[in-house]
This record gives sequence, structure tokens and C-alpha cells, in this order.
Amino acid sequence: MKTIVAATALMFSVPSLAADRPAIRSSSDLPPVRFAFSQPPSEVMATPAFLAMLPALRKEGERVLRDYDVQDTQLRGQIVIGLAAVAILDERKDDAVRLIAEYRAMQTKPQTKRLGALSTDLATVQIGVPDNRRCDVAATHMTDILAGADPAVVRDQFLSTFGALQVASVPYFAGTAVGRLDPPARQRGSLNVAQGLTLALWRVGATALPPCRAQFVAAGRAWLDAPANRPIDIWPQRQPEASAFVTAKPVVVAVWDSGYDGTLFPGQLAHDPAEPLDGRDNDGNGVADDWNGPTYDIALRPRTSSIMLPSKFLRSRMAAQMAFDKGELDLRFGFDTPEAVLFAERGRNANTSDQGDDVNAGQENGGRNHGTACASEIADEAPYVRLYNLAALPWGFGENKLPLAYDEAVVARWADAIKRSGPRMRGTDVRVVSMSWGLTADEITQQLLDLGVETDQAKAKMRGIAMQKTIADALGDLMRSSPNILFVVAAGNSNQADDIQADATEKFQLPNLMHIGATGTNGRPTSFTVFGKSVDLYAQGEAVKLRWPGDIVVHESGTSMAAPLVARAAAQMLAVKPTLTAAQVKDGLLGSASEGDQGLKLLYPKAAVAWASNH
Repeated sequence: MKTIVAATALMFSVPSLAADRPAIRSSSDLPPVRFAFSQPPSEVMATPAFLAMLPALRKEGERVLRDYDVQDTQLRGQIVIGLAAVAILDERKDDAVRLIAEYRAMQTKPQTKRLGALSTDLATVQIGVPDNRRCDVAATHMTDILAGADPAVVRDQFLSTFGALQVASVPYFAGTAVGRLDPPARQRGSLNVAQGLTLALWRVGATALPPCRAQFVAAGRAWLDAPANRPIDIWPQRQPEASAFVTAKPVVVAVWDSGYDGTLFPGQLAHDPAEPLDGRDNDGNGVADDWNGPTYDIALRPRTSSIMLPSKFLRSRMAAQMAFDKGELDLRFGFDTPEAVLFAERGRNANTSDQGDDVNAGQENGGRNHGTACASEIADEAPYVRLYNLAALPWGFGENKLPLAYDEAVVARWADAIKRSGPRMRGTDVRVVSMSWGLTADEITQQLLDLGVETDQAKAKMRGIAMQKTIADALGDLMRSSPNILFVVAAGNSNQADDIQADATEKFQLPNLMHIGATGTNGRPTSFTVFGKSVDLYAQGEAVKLRWPGDIVVHESGTSMAAPLVARAAAQMLAVKPTLTAAQVKDGLLGSASEGDQGLKLLYPKAAVAWASNH
């Protein structure tokens, strides 16, 4: 076996301990200390060679927390819980307990304050316990934590952990590393401190949890099945009655995403007058007869297909991958389906190479399914909706299993596509646009670095900021020039305040723009949703029922799932009152919302439709 290099890169400067510590607002601001790997992290994670790196990882993680003001709460949490994992691997129980408590204290959501880092906690309590008692002690600890928790608050959070406990294995976490950490390590020969500590966290999950799986599953199932802990779903009763739409008028809703499977929506596809079916490229975008809206490939070049085409790698395994991806979601949400059983068995038993392929294919497949999922939320059982396909995102994977890297040429084509989309949407009488995506400068910066497009961290950051501004400017121009279109944007899933890493549109204050956060079925904010002043409204974003290509029914989570539900409600309002302006629809959605946990505004479609009928 090749040896792993445990040395760090030279530190170019050592920050002082003064009160004005340098700020870290994103991972691209981390100090330039790297941990070199001579072989893929997935192959090293479970070996003694990785244990030899732990002292250096610990030293650098503690230095970053001490000498820097880590304002990115996700990144800070990643470092803190990674240090807890190092403490577990070192069998420093008191340090692990302290760090887990610190991690929970910094959480903003009640469910993660209570159950955050539960898997790491279960590994910690085993330290120093005789082997024949470890699993019983850990399972009892889990039962005790759950016994003191409000199921209305923590059930969704626990289901996610419960699913992970059923698949945990060395090959499963090594396979995760294949897709998440091997690519940047391959491109740069090293990982940063947060990535290295994440590998430590995965090693803990891979080694400490599987021996106690049976005890954990029994204890978790007993809690989930108890009548007092059954799920609460506030959303069905908030839906309008079908009778409200007897005289509904058609409403065109654009799904700005990766493209969708149009065969799932017969009779519900909008026809763009700019592109009549005459065999010609009437709008000059390079595609003839794109009558349902302009579609582009992952490099923002015009394409003819309505949905993102899979790479050769994904095509070769499409049927199996759809089953694995559905099974992962079913397991996470507590659905006892054949696909969930299949995914759990594969996670426990498949080798690292196969699971790495699952992760890579799953990332690509997730992007490909995304647009159809959003479209189904908007149009299913809503015959008055007419879908418009604006497939214009640099979102996909190439034949090398890596995502496409942003660069200035791609971004310039994207900005041009955004500019071209305005006249076409207005000409098709699009009234609502659902945008379940976002763009931060840090995301671009990290892709430039991790995919080897840029090697200089400072230059990558400058390029990332400039490219985000190009897209933000194009989006701002589009929205301001389309005042009668309501743009509904997902707030994001980074579980942090919206002022930490501003999305491309979060700084806009426009009467025809809304940002949407996510709640669980219980109406409480999810553990992942972005929050803050720019988030206008919250909708269900946990275990939302929808369809994938091929008419596969699944449940998904994310603010990506919350935003289409608001777009649907906006379309319902316009279906009963077509004369409403975009600003009025926004006012109606906000004015009819109910007050939820922490004073948040919760979508109330039934009340919104009643509001529209009376205005």
C-alpha cells in the first residue's frame, strides 16, 4: 500500500490573537494549509495511515477556531464536529462530549440543538465501555435522548439519522468519499482542514456504528412507532378545494431548471408563439421548434431535448440508479418500500467501488430529475397550469463523472440565455417562474479550485465574485423588465443566515420576487433551510410527494421542493383571478399566510385563493 503524506503546506502568515481576528465567511477563506494525499481519501479513510494524520488535523482545526472568526456557521460546525470525531478516534471521551455540546449549542434550529450530531454522540458513549456492553449502553443513550424530546420538533431530524444508521459501513462511507472528496484530492493532491475532518467523521460512522446496528434499529423503531410520536402534517388541510377551480383560466408557469419530462404532463405544456412548429429556428437561438421554451445543455449551449441528457456513465446504469436513489429517500423518510430495503442492503454490503459509482451517478441523476420533480409539484392535479420549460442552468456532469466547472465563457453564455429568455417568456404570457436553484460566489470559487480550473485561491475568489455578479446583474435586469411575472426562488439549504453567503438574488428588493424557505410536515423550519430577512415565505420542504422522469413517485426534501409549492399557489390565485398583477399575487400570498414557529409566515394556499377571489 502506498503511504500517505501527513505533512501540511507552509503557512504564509500566522494570524494574531487580537480581538479583530480575520473573518472566514466561506470555505474559500480558509487559511492555505493543506493535507497531502498520495492516494484517494476513499482508500485511506479506514487505514492506520489516516490515523497518523489526526494530530495535524486536530492542531489546524483548533487553530482555525482560535485564531479566526468563522462566520460561516456551516463551516464552523463542520470543523467542530470533525474535531469531535478526532477525539473519538483518539478515545478522548471528555473532549468529544464537550465538542458535541458546542456543536449543538451553535445550532439555530431546535431539532438540531437536540439531536444534532446524534450518530457522533452514539459513538462517544461507547468509549471506555466493555465490548460486551457497548451497544446496549449506546442504544439506551439514544432512547434516553429521544424520551426527553418533543416528537413534533425532532421526528424528521431523527428519521434522517435512523436511515443513516441502517446503511453505515466502511464501504458506504468510503463510497461517499469517492464522490465527494476524491475529486478535489485528485485535482489538487490535498484536502483542506474541513474536508480532512469530514473524513474523520465518516471514519467514526463507518467503524463505531455498524456493530450496534441491530440495537439502534430496535430502539429507533420502538420510538418511531409509538402512538405519541406519530408524524404531524399540517399541509393537507391548507389546500384549496377542487370546487374553487371550476371556472379556472389557464396560467403559464415557467420551470427554470434542468428541464423536465414533458410526457408526464399531457395537455399542460405551454406553446411559445416565438417558435411555431414550422421546422425553423425562428428566434435564432440555434434550435428549431423549441416550442415549449428554450433549452440548453450543461455548458449553456442550445439543445433539442426537453430534459437534461444523461452521460454515458449514467445511461449504462439508469434503471438501477433510479431504484437506489428512490430507496435512499424512502429510507430517510421512514417509508418501508422494496427500494428502501434494496438501498439499505447495498449500503451495508456493496464494495467501495460500486458505492462510489452510486454516489457519482446519484449526483448526476439528482440534477437530471430535479426539473421534473419541480414541474410535477406545480402541475399535478392542476389542469389549469401550463408548463413552460426554461432549461438554462450549468448543472450537470460530464463523461468523467465530474460536474461541469464554471468559467467566464460558460457564465457569459448563461447571461446571454437569461437575456434571451425575457422576451420569450413575456411573449408566452408566463405569469410565474419557479427557480429552485441559487448561486453564491463561494460555490463558483470552490468549483474553480476543486476541479483544477484555478490554482490560486485569491484569484479563484476574485473570479467567483465577478462571475456571480455577471449572473446577478442579468437576473436583476430580467426581473425588472418583467414586472408582470412573479419570480419564486428557493432560499437555499445551507442552514445559515442569508447574510453569510448571499445568493445571486437575495439582495434584490423587488415587488415581483419572493424567496422561499422550507418547513417540515409539522410547519416548523427544517434543519437545512436558509433563514433571514430576505426569506419571504415558508412552505413544506420535507418529504414532499412528487414525480421523477418515468412517472416514478418519490418524496424529496429541500427548499427546492418548497418554492414550487408557492409557485403552484400563485398559479392557483391567477387561475381564479387572471387580472392580478405579480405584486398583488405576492401581497396576497403574504397577506393570507399564517404565523408559524418563530413568527415565520407559512404558505396557506386555501386562504390565498380566497384572497384572490375577493380582489
